[in-house]
Amino acid sequence: MGSTTQSILVRSTVTAAVVSAVLTGFVCVLLMVGVWLSYAEELWARQDAAARKLALDIGRNRLPGTLASPDRFTIKVYDSSGRLRAATPGARALPRPDIDRPTDTDSRTEGRFCTAERCSLVAALRAFGPSGTYDIYVSTPQPGLFPRPIAATVIGACGVLVVLVLTGVIWLNVRRTVARIDGIREELAEITATDLGRRMPRARPDDEIGRLAATINRTLDRLESAVARQRSFASDASHELRSPLTALRTELELARMYPDSTNLHLTVDKAMVNVERLSMIVSDLLELTRLEADPRTGHERVDLGLLVTEELRYRRAVEMEVDLRAQVIVEGDRLRLSRLLTNLLDNAERHAESKVTILLARDDGEARLEVIDDGHGIPREDRERVFERFTRLDEGRSRDTGGSGLGLAIARDVARMHGGTLTVEDSHRGARFVLRLPEAN
Repeated sequence: MGSTTQSILVRSTVTAAVVSAVLTGFVCVLLMVGVWLSYAEELWARQDAAARKLALDIGRNRLPGTLASPDRFTIKVYDSSGRLRAATPGARALPRPDIDRPTDTDSRTEGRFCTAERCSLVAALRAFGPSGTYDIYVSTPQPGLFPRPIAATVIGACGVLVVLVLTGVIWLNVRRTVARIDGIREELAEITATDLGRRMPRARPDDEIGRLAATINRTLDRLESAVARQRSFASDASHELRSPLTALRTELELARMYPDSTNLHLTVDKAMVNVERLSMIVSDLLELTRLEADPRTGHERVDLGLLVTEELRYRRAVEMEVDLRAQVIVEGDRLRLSRLLTNLLDNAERHAESKVTILLARDDGEARLEVIDDGHGIPREDRERVFERFTRLDEGRSRDTGGSGLGLAIARDVARMHGGTLTVEDSHRGARFVLRLPEAN
């Protein structure tokens, strides 16, 4: 594992150890306090029992001057005048405990009394005898922090064990998780542009790491598809550029080899045709690059009917049947929309037998522009493929030699940029391209 992985493991383990130690320590303190209070209650109960036993003796008028010391309690008996009447050995020199004194209505009290030497727990009881009332004080030294050493040892040992177990469990879980992440990192480090088929392992597909691996795999799928498209595009572009370059080179080599028999004007005309085709391909490639680099559209209001009219102004190759009675306004980039229309009309002119029909209508908040040629049409199974880059169809439409193979791909990209669609739909004859764009507000 790398230093970053180790750092995550160490930080997580230390954090878990500190948190578990704090929480366990807090619980241990509560348990210790409970043990101390339990021990104190037990002491007071024994003190109270000793005081009640002595009260019974006083009630029978049996009060010796020197008292026995059960459980090593310090016992002192005072009469109603406050005079010390009896005490355990060594207790006469001690001061009277300064706690709430018992009364006739509240015959029992308890409290804590401290001197310069020590603090004591004191239980006081009022007793009634034949010769009057007496106050009995039974005291014992206040227990220390750990009155039950065995219980304290057990609690402390259990606390340490809990901290160690929790820290160990968390360390194992974090280490296992970090190891899976590290495995994904190492697998990703091995993937190159020439080896995009590798995927991340998914030992547990339902947890967070499994979902991370699934997300990475989906990203790699998209990346692999994008790279495949890039390679295919580069290959197709090279092929498309090679054809006019080869033809141009052939014409020039023939002119150089046979200068006397070469028709210069014809050679230049043929060369210009290939140069124009090269220029068209390069222009379309640059446009595709710009569309991918900056897919944003403008916010210009564009009269779609007026834009179609401007595009048709200089077209005379085939008959144009136009229905632009609906005035439709869309919002977007005027130059790119013009490029879209140019590509659609160029495609229709190349494949029409004699006529191209253009229909513009408003359809439920959308502008619908139809461009229909009377050529051989497009088979249903090829209606999506015609929008792929450098696509050439067989049969009737194979006579197309004037396009770059990118026009329809550019047209669809522009339509999508403007929130619309461009599709090929059913037609009784020829190809019917339908452009739908949202109307401007």
